Amino acid sequence: MPTNYNDLRDALKQGFERGACSSLTFRRAQLVALVAMLEDHKDEAVAALASDMGRPAAEAGGEVAVSIREAKDAASSLERWSAPEPKPVHLMMQPSHAAVRRSPYGACLIIGPYNYPLMLCLEPLIGAIAAGNATLLKPSELTPATAAFLEKRIPAYLTAEACRVVTGGVEVSQALLATQWDFIYFTGSPRVGRIVAKAAAEHLTPTALELGGKAPAVVLSSADVGEAARRIVNAKALNVGQTCIAPDYVLVDRSQHTALVAALTAEMRAMFGDEPHASPDLGRMCTVGHFDRMAKLLAESGGTQRRVGSAPPDREGKYMPLTLIDSPPSGSPLLREEIFGPLLPVVTFDSFDEAVETIRGIDSTPLALYVFTADTAAAESLLQRVQSGTAVVNDCVLQHMCHSLPFGGVGTSGHGVCHGEWSFQTFTFPRSVLWRHAKFDVDQTVPVPARHAAASGGGARRAKLLEALILHGPYLSLPGGRSLLLLLAGAAAFVASPYLALAALAGAVTVVVAGR
Repeated sequence: MPTNYNDLRDALKQGFERGACSSLTFRRAQLVALVAMLEDHKDEAVAALASDMGRPAAEAGGEVAVSIREAKDAASSLERWSAPEPKPVHLMMQPSHAAVRRSPYGACLIIGPYNYPLMLCLEPLIGAIAAGNATLLKPSELTPATAAFLEKRIPAYLTAEACRVVTGGVEVSQALLATQWDFIYFTGSPRVGRIVAKAAAEHLTPTALELGGKAPAVVLSSADVGEAARRIVNAKALNVGQTCIAPDYVLVDRSQHTALVAALTAEMRAMFGDEPHASPDLGRMCTVGHFDRMAKLLAESGGTQRRVGSAPPDREGKYMPLTLIDSPPSGSPLLREEIFGPLLPVVTFDSFDEAVETIRGIDSTPLALYVFTADTAAAESLLQRVQSGTAVVNDCVLQHMCHSLPFGGVGTSGHGVCHGEWSFQTFTFPRSVLWRHAKFDVDQTVPVPARHAAASGGGARRAKLLEALILHGPYLSLPGGRSLLLLLAGAAAFVASPYLALAALAGAVTVVVAGR
């Protein structure tokens, strides 16, 4: 195995520098091909997810569908996303025009996670392709069937200039991180995110890190307890809690505590039956190692455990029951580290301020914040006082399905965003372009130029004019042609300075004489 992937990076970079990925026609063709890959081999992708994660058919099919929709939307939006954004230009720089262009980084590295091994590889890849980058994709080694699917199918549909796939374990990831990339997108744990950030810093490589954290579901006194319970259980059971934005713990007003615990238990039974281990809608832990971690957390949790069904945790089958842990002690490991599994602590509070301080003490910058309440003012207050990458009022996890919204973290839950146009912006940088006229310059048409020194003197007047221009000169978006005359004259009147008036009128006359 190589110690780095410089040769592969160089091949991607050379294609990028040749302009292989730059045209919108090429980018659209790659996105359309990605859609075709998923539509042609949907059953194969679903089977891979079931093999790797024990994913129910509805969940696995949804993961494929989300990726298809994302690629279709990107393909149909390229012109709008890529269009330069015109900006006004200071009078002193006329005649000219300016714009902000979104420029691709170049050779990008995407390292995918295990929990949604298809969608969370393809979502950033779609953004990278739409932006015009050349990309190396590294799926998780913990989901070998999905990694094999991507390794086999992507080269059959996408060109090597657009994307290449490398599979392997930690040693492959280490070699990839030892290589200098133009941009790195990583999805995973905060622990590994720090490793990625440190490796990227060696080369001053920009990154987007989609990490995790302890997302609270806060149930205030005015909440509809039954509906809150239904939505919390549904979100927690998704991929059996192996979701970065799953509700990590419930924080409930003491007045609603007893009713909420009863409602949560009832919803577990309503969704998955009296014996949830037999339900086709409940998945399994990804690996035995992840199961063992859940078992350890459960053994050390404290509090009162509540679950539905008679089946105990099953290491061989990687089945961990959906379990409530009512009132764990403040020092419980369940309240110190991201759970990332089907264990749901329930903690009470007696005042709004206590709820805020509890959240800040557990994780002050989670990836998600969920608030259940009928009180709009209370919800707004919590949104203002608690930082989070995303937030939902009166539901959970749906923000990830709303691709008109950016998805990403803040602080220890990461930085950078994805989804739709937000992914496009993440994989580009804003490039300022100021386009001056090749011959004419307002500053060269007046007796006392403001921006250029003159051996003939006039320094005092020049300083005065320059100060006036800087302080009062307007920013203009000028159309072409003789209309420049009126705009420049209006700007001069606005400033009400004889020097500026001379500059404006002289420049306007010059442009008009030139016939522009």
